Amino acid sequence: MWATHEPFLQSKAQLLVLPMSADGNIFHPVVARCKSQFYDNYDYYHKKATAGELNLGDVWIHTLTKQLTGLGVQTDRVEYIANIIAQKSPKHCISVRMFERCLINLKPQIYDLMRYKGLRRMAILGSALLVNDESPNPNSQITWLTPQDILQSCHTVLGDVPKLTIEVHFGKDTPLPILTGLQKMLEN
Repeated sequence: MWATHEPFLQSKAQLLVLPMSADGNIFHPVVARCKSQFYDNYDYYHKKATAGELNLGDVWIHTLTKQLTGLGVQTDRVEYIANIIAQKSPKHCISVRMFERCLINLKPQIYDLMRYKGLRRMAILGSALLVNDESPNPNSQITWLTPQDILQSCHTVLGDVPKLTIEVHFGKDTPLPILTGLQKMLEN
């Protein structure tokens, strides 16, 4: 498990984890690019969002259809998209508790993909989980996600999944976090 600045859509992961909102709106540029690149996933998501069927914490995995001929031939390794509903609207901040709830709901599906489909690598779009424009209220009792919290939550919830490589992708302007346990080992 590690954090990286590498482009999310160029990852060699078999499973891409996209944070989505329950209302169907998209503001993050990488998620918007995924909308056009994986249109069948977006179409399914948008239909469920407009019908009001999405709740916070929902997770579903979409198997991508592979195009084998023509200009749209799929040569990358992405086979699945995991959509996690972590916020009501893209303008709302995501709490640590909500992100961990999404990961807990994703974990059994990861086990199934590992056991029956050979999943070994997944990538999480960490930059879409961070606070965008508005700064959270400092007096709030809710803990908003930071890059360190994202990596720590992934380690807490998914750290016991054997033989799974997890990449967490952040933007170039975000300092990369280090797991707390690893940081203590480096300091000693």
